[in-house]
Amino acid sequence: MTMGICVETCVRLPMTLPFSLGIETDEHELEKMLKVIHELEPAGVGARNLQECLLLQLQSQSDHTPAQQLATKNSDRLFR
Repeated sequence: MTMGICVETCVRLPMTLPFSLGIETDEHELEKMLKVIHELEPAGVGARNLQECLLLQLQSQSDHTPAQQLATKNSDRLFR
């Protein structure tokens, strides 16, 4: 992770972990772990890119305003 952003993909990470840390895992297990990390504070930690980071931050808010819903719905268009 770099500044809280996960720069390795869950497909590539299982190939590098056995060599660097002696940990064997698979893509499915890493996806499950990443979902747990996404629930930690601060909101957005472990995101794979800025778009995912901002979406995680929006999802963590308790009040879902129309502006938040609009930003979430149109995030793909905002981050082309």
